[in-house]
Amino acid sequence: MGRPRGNGGGAPRGGAVSPYEGTVRWESARPVLDAMKSALPEEFEGRYVISVSGIPLMGGRSTSAGEDDDSSASRREQDDLDRLRGLSSLQLKGRDVVQAGVVTRQVGSGSSFLIGFSRDMLPLQAHDTEIVFTTQLGRLVVKAHFLPKEMLYHGELAV
Repeated sequence: MGRPRGNGGGAPRGGAVSPYEGTVRWESARPVLDAMKSALPEEFEGRYVISVSGIPLMGGRSTSAGEDDDSSASRREQDDLDRLRGLSSLQLKGRDVVQAGVVTRQVGSGSSFLIGFSRDMLPLQAHDTEIVFTTQLGRLVVKAHFLPKEMLYHGELAV
C-alpha cells in the first residue's frame, strides 16, 4: 500500500543500503480490515494506523548485568516505543506534520509495529495529493508515500 521512494530501492542517496526488506501498510484501511477479519486494538480507535513490519527496532543498547529482570526489560521496551512514537509522523503534502499518538508492538511479532495518528489532526479526503509516512528504527529512516486517489474502496476513501 505504501510506495517506497528515494532510498526505497536501487542506489542509495547519501546512505547505506539496508539489509532489511520491510513492509509499510495502511492497517486501518477498510480493505485491510476486511481481509484480516479482526479489529484493531482499542487504543487505535479514531486513528489512522500504519504498520511497519520486517524491520527490527535497533535501539543499539545492550543489557548490562543486573538489568535482566522483567521490569527492566518492560521499561526498556516502553522507552523504545515512546522513542518510536516521537520519531513517527504523517504529513499531507503542503500541510503540517502530525506526530504519532500511539505506538505498540504487534503481538507475536518482534519486528512489527502499529503506529496511530489522530484523524482529527489530519482529516484526509480523496482529492488530497500525497501522504508521507516517516519513522526511524534505530538509524534506519523508513518512508512510505500514499496516494489517496489510489486508496478508494467502493468509491470512497478508505483510510
